[in-house]
Amino acid sequence: MIQKVVKMKYDTDCEVAMLATVCGCSWEKARDAIGWKDLPGPLENPIYGNPYSVYYGLLKLGFWKQNITWKEFQNGDTVCVLIHFPSDPYLKQHWIVRDTMDKDGNNYCYFGKSTDYTIVHNFKMKELIFMGYPNCIFKVYKCNIFKRILQYLKLKWTEIWSKI
Repeated sequence: MIQKVVKMKYDTDCEVAMLATVCGCSWEKARDAIGWKDLPGPLENPIYGNPYSVYYGLLKLGFWKQNITWKEFQNGDTVCVLIHFPSDPYLKQHWIVRDTMDKDGNNYCYFGKSTDYTIVHNFKMKELIFMGYPNCIFKVYKCNIFKRILQYLKLKWTEIWSKI
């Protein structure tokens, strides 16, 4: 269960709110981890909201992910989900946190605009996840080893570039 829900501050920072909520940090710390900036037009989502930027943000916050299949999704655990809007499933996407699921297949989700749940039934949820691409469902867990590896690689990269 989520301890504290972090809300979006802009219309396009869903990945920041999602990261802050699942990692238990502030919006500002998640923003800095992902490098998010309020850009003109709809540029934020392809730049910062793509899965690889989110994964990099997880690493910088000292976490990593376990990919979840649809079958595993049915266990009702807290997971991060990339959903796709029916009006344009390949260009309009949104990161959410599914906190839990009840026995009737109702998913209790945080969409970022409110600290209240939005309830989405499993039939609709499956459609929202798989109607577009990419399909991302994952659990987040604390993993400091990745952060140490990342810092090591950054130091080595700086060392190599300073010699050139």
